[in-house]
Amino acid sequence: ISRHSKAKVVVVHGRKQLEKYIPIAQSLQRTSRLKAIIMYGDEEVPWDIEEECPWVPVYTFNHFLELGKDVPDAKLQERIDGLRPNHTCTVVYTSGTTDEPKSVMITHDNITWTVRAMVTRSPRGKLSPSD
Repeated sequence: ISRHSKAKVVVVHGRKQLEKYIPIAQSLQRTSRLKAIIMYGDEEVPWDIEEECPWVPVYTFNHFLELGKDVPDAKLQERIDGLRPNHTCTVVYTSGTTDEPKSVMITHDNITWTVRAMVTRSPRGKLSPSD
């Protein structure tokens, strides 16, 4: 999936999933566009993981968000203005349990519509922690 998607950023949940992904990242070292691995659900990146994969930074989710805090609003607006509703926002893959994984491209307007539908259908337009 990493090779097929040409992912620049990979997001994993916690150390266990990060440990599973490191050998994949290592195998892609020379051919990958991978710029970062983001680990959410844990507060810090294990030091031994950073040593195993020194060519690509591994960030916690909070640290990754902090990287954008100094981006000027004009630069952010430039990126937003370049988005188009029918452009791909994300690529989602099947697990590939019976065959090769298959992907589907999800557009920006699909994500926007889904979020809007979820918010407007919830009571009083608000989500609760149980949602």
